Amino acid sequence: MEGADIYRLIGMCLLVVFAWFAQVVGFSTFWREFSDGPPAMNVVDFDKDFSDEEMNRPLADLGYDLSVSFVSARVAEERIAEHQRRKRFGLLAGILGAIGVFFVAYKLWEDWIMGVACVFVGPLAIAWGMQRLNRSG
Repeated sequence: MEGADIYRLIGMCLLVVFAWFAQVVGFSTFWREFSDGPPAMNVVDFDKDFSDEEMNRPLADLGYDLSVSFVSARVAEERIAEHQRRKRFGLLAGILGAIGVFFVAYKLWEDWIMGVACVFVGPLAIAWGMQRLNRSG
């Protein structure tokens, strides 16, 4: 192998690893946002809901969950929009990472079966390695 081929091989392997991490982080972000669901909060109109005649009653009797925050309708919409944005971005990053892994692996080995294998096996290897690191630390 010539010197330029070695550097090309190293660069391509680094691109595969970067795409694997993008794929893993993207899909894990999507899955976390999808499984957690939208953020829990008490949506209140502070002028109407906390009038003088209702202030003598406990908040739990008014139907509020005291384990989550009290927010206005505008803040609730912003939090839900941010949740949706993170979910979409995670899915997009995961898909683009998978496509990147496939194309780089295909370019490296010139075999589409190896590209597909890298898309499926690479994230499993990264997750296994991260689990081993977390267990030992």
